[in-house]
Amino acid sequence: MLMQLRNEREPEFIVEGTGLENYEGRSVRVTIDAAAVDTTTVVSDGAFSVELTNLEAWDTSGPLALLYIDADGNGVCTPEADVPISQNLSWNGDFDEPIYHLLITTPFNTSEWVCDSINDN
Repeated sequence: MLMQLRNEREPEFIVEGTGLENYEGRSVRVTIDAAAVDTTTVVSDGAFSVELTNLEAWDTSGPLALLYIDADGNGVCTPEADVPISQNLSWNGDFDEPIYHLLITTPFNTSEWVCDSINDN
């Protein structure tokens, strides 16, 4: 039923972080789990933003984002040294122009298991 209401336009997925001045210049790896999409960006001016389109995932409850800030700069997610986070993106409720959004801010609610999942990909 929901798929019939949906426009042919593919949803946008936006993951952003703010207040990250302590991680300036560090990489952030973002994975949208359901769509197996993986991208990396860098914290700049205390923030980052990743926008993805044309993903196959489409779920009104919001897909799960797995991400980590590479605080130690070694390119490998380590729970003790980095900032691993898992959280669902929120849907804007619009069938014609669906957008899923997630804003990460401090203090972080970390998920140590994220490193196992991200390091396996």
